[in-house]
Amino acid sequence: MISHDIGHPPMLGEVGIPQLTPRQIEIIGIVAQGKSEKQTARILSISRNTVHKHITNAQAKLRLNRVQLIVAFAQWQVTEGKEQ
Repeated sequence: MISHDIGHPPMLGEVGIPQLTPRQIEIIGIVAQGKSEKQTARILSISRNTVHKHITNAQAKLRLNRVQLIVAFAQWQVTEGKEQ
């Protein structure tokens, strides 16, 4: 995995969002829309702890903090939309 400068958010190609599970992508997508973990849990009928664990696992997998993860997801969504 590519290491990142502390002050420089990673670019999408460096991050590799597609390596996340479909459920991680779904949860991050909801959180990226401004929903809290609690709201996301209600939407998906799962526990807040499960939402938190999916986010934490995605962060660890990509070695990103929460803000970087959401920014990378947003960039990926824009890229995916242009390809379709």
